Amino acid sequence: MILREAVLKARAILSFYPAEEARSIVQTLQEEILGLPGHYFVTEAELELDSTALEAFFVAVERASRHEPLQYILGHCNFYGRDFRLSPAVLIPRPETEELCRLAISALSSAPSPSCAKTAFLQSSASSQLGLSAAPVVQNFNIMDLCTGSGCIAWTLAAELPASQVLALDISEPALELASSQGQNFLNASQSFASEHLQPSTSQRQHAPTFLCCDILRDLDKFKQNSAYPAASFDLIISNPPYVREAEKKLMHSNVLDYEPHLALFVKDDNPLIFYKSIAQWAEYFLKRGGFLFLEINEYLAEQSAQVFDSFSKVDILQDIFGKNRFLRIQK
Repeated sequence: MILREAVLKARAILSFYPAEEARSIVQTLQEEILGLPGHYFVTEAELELDSTALEAFFVAVERASRHEPLQYILGHCNFYGRDFRLSPAVLIPRPETEELCRLAISALSSAPSPSCAKTAFLQSSASSQLGLSAAPVVQNFNIMDLCTGSGCIAWTLAAELPASQVLALDISEPALELASSQGQNFLNASQSFASEHLQPSTSQRQHAPTFLCCDILRDLDKFKQNSAYPAASFDLIISNPPYVREAEKKLMHSNVLDYEPHLALFVKDDNPLIFYKSIAQWAEYFLKRGGFLFLEINEYLAEQSAQVFDSFSKVDILQDIFGKNRFLRIQK
């Protein structure tokens, strides 16, 4: 079969999608599975296709026809400029969660820790004497990621905040296996401005996150006994926990309901804030005074979610790029 025939057949199979979406799906599968650039459909339309590649292509098209998300079909997706492996054991990372990371990174980057103040002053003074702009300081933050899933938040923060130590917890062993296998390439490809300006030193090395199995609803008391993580030792706690109520299933598309893990999505209607109540307890114990807590939330439960953290110094509800109440920014 030639390329033109394969593409047109694939589009016909996916014709129940809007035309532009079907073309986009087929082009992505053409590029990723056949290894042929999108423009080949025009410039190399008569190209004869390898039978093995052609079979794999139509297997993927058939999966797409059952509304399986393209990210699961391909086994990866882009998040914060990096490529992450995916499986049905974890949620597909959303743009809103990229925003959550950006907000947290911005908060930490603009709030120098006291331990870095002297270094920052000395660097600034030396640079001024030489007529140079002051170089930014790499800071060593302790970060906890609760309900880490694919590890996209943990790896992103480890890469964007060099020298920081990231602890990532999840109840799902398959999710943790995938998260821990994402690899050091995220650290090596760090986009942090610090790596462009500072000479490497022991204190500036980037560290892979530590991934541990933990039920954050039940294991807090047991985790407090871990001497490696003393009280008030974290600068940031971040989480995108399950927050979709069972009653909201009727509002969701089949590509989510039929394929993404319900363990990571849904909470009971009669206790929809169960994870936030637990996270508040974790933050009360592990978060430093002045430390930040960033959470993704259910847009319909923003005010109720914020009230869970009334005992903290400052609680802000932030909107996402779509104007929905999507995040909590909390300071202890």
